[in-house]
Amino acid sequence: MDGLLYTIAAKNLSHGIGSWWNMHINNYSHPAFFEQPPLTFWIQSIFFKVLGDSIYTERIYSFITACISAWLILKLWNLVYNENSAIKKTNWLPLLFWIIVPFCFWTYANNMEECTMSVFILLSVWLILKGFKNKNPLPYLISGGVCIFLSSMCKGIQGMFPLALVVIYRVVYRDFSFWKMLLYSLILFAVPAAIYLLLLQMDSASHFFKEYFDSRLYKAFNVPGVYTTGNRFEILIRLVTDLSIPAGICLIMFFVFKKQSLNPGEIKPSWRIIFLFLLIGLSGSLPLIATLEQRRFYLVPSVPFFAIALASVISPGVSKMIQQININGKFYRTFKIISITLFIGVIIFSAAQIGKTGRDKEMLHDVYAMGNIIPGGTDIGMSPSLGDAWSVQFYFTRHYNITLVANPHRKFLYLIMPEAEKPDMEKYSEVKLDLKIYRLYKLMD
Repeated sequence: MDGLLYTIAAKNLSHGIGSWWNMHINNYSHPAFFEQPPLTFWIQSIFFKVLGDSIYTERIYSFITACISAWLILKLWNLVYNENSAIKKTNWLPLLFWIIVPFCFWTYANNMEECTMSVFILLSVWLILKGFKNKNPLPYLISGGVCIFLSSMCKGIQGMFPLALVVIYRVVYRDFSFWKMLLYSLILFAVPAAIYLLLLQMDSASHFFKEYFDSRLYKAFNVPGVYTTGNRFEILIRLVTDLSIPAGICLIMFFVFKKQSLNPGEIKPSWRIIFLFLLIGLSGSLPLIATLEQRRFYLVPSVPFFAIALASVISPGVSKMIQQININGKFYRTFKIISITLFIGVIIFSAAQIGKTGRDKEMLHDVYAMGNIIPGGTDIGMSPSLGDAWSVQFYFTRHYNITLVANPHRKFLYLIMPEAEKPDMEKYSEVKLDLKIYRLYKLMD
């Protein structure tokens, strides 16, 4: 539902409904939307302007963010393994470990804000690490600081964890002095701080951040009604559970290495690289225990760094095994044919899903049937029992810009009710439609 909400905000903005600092969802539940910083909506609204209001617009957007994130993971891998050409060739391994994490794949399939935030986080980390390998790190640190600001403009303070990267790098590598660590950290902090100070001089931006703090940030730490768990460490348990998939692959590969009688000295991983990315991942996940409002997709921006760390554990052994493969052998040719066949099968299967409804099938059936006869952009009544039925409300807004209003004292031209309920039949008559779970009524003349 969150992804649907964000889609509506971006789509409305593309049509001039709402503004940069005052997003609009609908006329009833969210006439003003301050619950998330606006950068993701600004960017996605451009896609709606270019591609139109199709349901595939947000899917294309999420897919593009996934592709950019994948490319940046490759850039990070190539950066830290720049002097080891054999291991550089295993850059597909962190990509595999990243995308097979269940909540990561789910997030990109559901248009969550973490998709956009991850792009800026990965870019900031790449720029900062690139700066440490350059004689003049200042331009890279400033650019990295800008990306951290952009990340925070997607989802607030959660996107600022790369600020810890200077300290983490110094702890692992000790390539520069303590005083340089303080200077680099100060530069990194100063850039987003300066940009925010400039933004707060604008009345519209200042008003937004005040409302954002009251409606979202304060509640996340102080209002039990928004909490999703009673265990502060639940999100870490979920992280360990989902990372057990790539970790399990690593364990299996160790048995394969042993069976292949690989020399332990030849498959020794770079522990500094492993610790570096492990600590970056922890800096993005451990702070989430500060609030009891926890959802698995909050962890997505930290997953690429855990993926790189885990891939680094087995990459020397995988590289060694790849070098031993006979590309002219029967096994390799068979593997290649099976892989190409499976890839073509996936493409065909995906294409066959176009136009099909996967989730809320009956609900969407009713929304489409009613939306095709109700004038777009209007307010219609709904039973008070549907006041918390956010999905049906947002589906109407997403597809038809129709707002459902639960106000029994107001007369509406159209009224939606669950199948088991009926309005005053002296005032309303039922509109005969092939509906599954709702009924539509129209005010009689």
